Amino acid sequence: MNMPIHILPFAAIDGLQEYGTTTGHRPALPQLNRLLARLPQRHWLRIGADTPTAPHEFALSHLLETLGGPAREFSAEHPPLSLAALQAHALKLAGSAGQPAGWAFVTPSHLQITTDRIQLTDPAQLQLSPAHSQALLASVQALWEEDGITLHAIAPDRWLAGADWLDGLPTTSLDRAIHRDVRQWMPALGQTGRLQRLQTEIQMLLYHHPVNDARAATGLPAINALWCSGTGRNDHLDALTPGLARLHVEESLRQPALAGHIQAWLNQWQTLDADWLPQLEAALARGEDLQLVLCGERHAVILAAATSPASRWHQLGTRLRQWRPWATARRTDPVTDLLLEL
Repeated sequence: MNMPIHILPFAAIDGLQEYGTTTGHRPALPQLNRLLARLPQRHWLRIGADTPTAPHEFALSHLLETLGGPAREFSAEHPPLSLAALQAHALKLAGSAGQPAGWAFVTPSHLQITTDRIQLTDPAQLQLSPAHSQALLASVQALWEEDGITLHAIAPDRWLAGADWLDGLPTTSLDRAIHRDVRQWMPALGQTGRLQRLQTEIQMLLYHHPVNDARAATGLPAINALWCSGTGRNDHLDALTPGLARLHVEESLRQPALAGHIQAWLNQWQTLDADWLPQLEAALARGEDLQLVLCGERHAVILAAATSPASRWHQLGTRLRQWRPWATARRTDPVTDLLLEL
């Protein structure tokens, strides 16, 4: 059965507990509260805030591999799938003889450098035009050709890079780095010395690039770096790619979460609760099956419907504990408890 799987990145963000303590407010998400009762089975992916792969990316990799089976722990011996290779395969750029074995996303970026911080600006705010993106890509391609890298533009602010030596290379998710001090995510020179050399050469190339001269004339920040991400294992792509049709990634919480705007994030959550989650509950009411994956900064949890009689009794007990009127004063808030655990 092709059960749909809905992944919600940034369902929880840093600062939520402090916001609740300061304001006395809890997330008002009644539809999510009802869904938690309908989806009582929980399978946790304990990832951690210090891993280079964001929880929603790890969950995507995990679900494609196992389709609901037991989780694998993140480790250097078993890194997640390369999401860049997966996209290259979907675009028919990878998977055939003579095509690169390794792939990475390359994002034209702006690093704001101060005496005590190197912060990555959100690339979505850079207003990089298609023409400027193509001009930059052509210059970078000419520089990187001797290292066996081929570049393909899939959007003005995202390219695909293919090279055999990118296979399994450790890189950090863009969503881990945006608006953060990126020094903690800069990979060790011993692991990625080649990439570090290329990054240094790129900084020199971009310093006096005509695109940046044109951007400066209109008050736009310079493109002074390229962020590489999406690397990992590239095996079994033929078998895994069809699973993408089962996955829906709902990204509307991403921008307010990355910007750290908790109130805007809460407002968007309430919009999802009112408009999107009722569609999932309606599907469950029709007897359809699905999984909902909530992802935070540290962990992800896969929520699924009860499948065994014992699980259904547990589900009924959960509903009674949540809704019995005589327990209102003592009732906990399952939504807040779950989001804080993420």
